Amino acid sequence: MMLHDPTALVAVIKPDLFYWRSGAVVVSSEEGPLKGMTVRDEGKKCWRGQSPWTTRGCVQVAVDVDERKVVQIVDDLLRSFAHKVT
Repeated sequence: MMLHDPTALVAVIKPDLFYWRSGAVVVSSEEGPLKGMTVRDEGKKCWRGQSPWTTRGCVQVAVDVDERKVVQIVDDLLRSFAHKVT
């Protein structure tokens, strides 16, 4: 089961469960196999002058997560909601 949307919610309420990195981000809008792929500049290259990255601001990107804790939180929330509905 994919938990993309609930995981995004958990990232807002429990950001300490995620490992964050900062960097400029580009999302591919070109047709083809990379469409929708997110790429982050890790800052390992030393750009001279303007580059596709230098005009973008830095954002925080989650690159790892404590998946067991996130799944437990989502499970707890769903069970809590189910009890309130019934």
